[in-house]
Amino acid sequence: MTKALITEKMEIGLHYNSTKNNLLEIKKRSKNKVELFKFDLTNLSKINNLLKKFNNKFNGITDLVYCATFPIKRRKFFVDLSYNEILRMTYINYLSAMFCFKEAIKIMKLSKTKKTLTYVSSYATKTGGNKISHYVSSKSAIESLFRSIQKE
Repeated sequence: MTKALITEKMEIGLHYNSTKNNLLEIKKRSKNKVELFKFDLTNLSKINNLLKKFNNKFNGITDLVYCATFPIKRRKFFVDLSYNEILRMTYINYLSAMFCFKEAIKIMKLSKTKKTLTYVSSYATKTGGNKISHYVSSKSAIESLFRSIQKE
């Protein structure tokens, strides 16, 4: 997806967790249209700082593509999940997206150009998944939020 956006001559900020090598290759081919960021998605002040940094580098935010996810290390039945596993998945997949959208939209409203907000989801939100209920429910929640934001 990133390659397609670069082809469209967009300036892109990419957050990564463990895929930096792949993104460095994309950045090299993009002729400085890509900025890489790594930070803790559970830290609201870092989300705000990231968006400000991107806004300053590229003079605004007109398009936001959000596809953060928390990796599933071990699949478990819902009743076997710890509260911490559920909370962490919910925070990464839902609350961090909510905070990111909220702050990015504030910046995007200042732009006079057309704006787009895109959320990349998971097929599992439509079909469910075996032993990944915490993942699927957190992704479904952000889809609902996203649809509501679009109506606003």
